[in-house]
Amino acid sequence: MKKITYILLISLLSSSLVLAQKRAKTPVDLLKKIHKYASKKEYDKLKPYLYQGVITNGPTKEMTGKTMAEIILKGMKEGNMGSDFSFNADALQTIIDKHSDRLEPIPQKLRSKLFGESRSSFSQFKDLKQIADNTPNDLYTFEYKGVRMLIAKINKGFRLVFWEGLKYFGKNGNNLSTEPSKGGGK
Repeated sequence: MKKITYILLISLLSSSLVLAQKRAKTPVDLLKKIHKYASKKEYDKLKPYLYQGVITNGPTKEMTGKTMAEIILKGMKEGNMGSDFSFNADALQTIIDKHSDRLEPIPQKLRSKLFGESRSSFSQFKDLKQIADNTPNDLYTFEYKGVRMLIAKINKGFRLVFWEGLKYFGKNGNNLSTEPSKGGGK
């Protein structure tokens, strides 16, 4: 009987260690994990780091009924989704390396805009709305040079909820470049 108890205890501890390893402890840690797996095209390993909320009120019929994770993964795989959900590994690495200090708890004004009314974009996700109302410091945003991200702390780990503009970040000719001009001048 003691052997069974020890086996169960060891199994529970090892499975909890595996779960703990699949959590991003900070927003920057989250972006690093996403970059790592997306760059290697190991999309199945991204699932624990992406928000799984089902879109009930999507801007298009194609989005309604899908999870945010499915839409983000589609943007990573296809790469041709315009601005929303698009992916660019180099841009994400630049954000991690040079602009991670811009990841901050959601400002009150933006929180009111995104979660204030029942018709607001993210109010359809009851768990995110509850976080916005009760523990707003568990919601992080990034907004810089046309890139916007929303990250939430859920079950003691951070998850990517949404991003846009990543496809064009740092590219020449879009007036949003974060890199110095190579042509001289101002």
